[in-house]
Amino acid sequence: NESRYSTLLNLQFFDIEDFILNREYSTLTRYYEYESIIQFIERSTLFNIFFGHGLGATYPANDNLLYVASISGGEYQEAVIRSDGFIHNIHSGPLSTFFKFGFFGLFLNIYLFAYVLLDVLNYRLKNSNIFCIKLAMFILLIQDLFSGQLHPSISLFVIPLYFVTLDKKYT
Repeated sequence: NESRYSTLLNLQFFDIEDFILNREYSTLTRYYEYESIIQFIERSTLFNIFFGHGLGATYPANDNLLYVASISGGEYQEAVIRSDGFIHNIHSGPLSTFFKFGFFGLFLNIYLFAYVLLDVLNYRLKNSNIFCIKLAMFILLIQDLFSGQLHPSISLFVIPLYFVTLDKKYT
């Protein structure tokens, strides 16, 4: 009884053996993180799917992730996988948002992304400092797609400035 997510996960777009032979453990751990999270979400309640599991939620590492972590010899197994086999770390921004906040949070994230994109594209004074702040906010959101977490020192500076730029008296 295979779900649509499992079917998509089983499609092999790369040869896992090549990644192991070339010691590309970082790529494999990210792939198996994704696989572990999707397996966990498939067993979640509807409430968790719509509103997420919360900021402190963890998910169980599947056997593939545990195997790659054990052969990598890196910090992943020691620093990320807890003694009970659960993980808090998620490297994909959209997946992290969906896991923690569900469809509700994912919708808000997509809305913010679209709003900032349209704001950047429609801003007329392209050479102003305000445009730089708007563009920096957009770049932060792009970066979050790939790393799963905003860089705190930069985001604590840029995000408030961006929302100040939305006030018409400053533009």
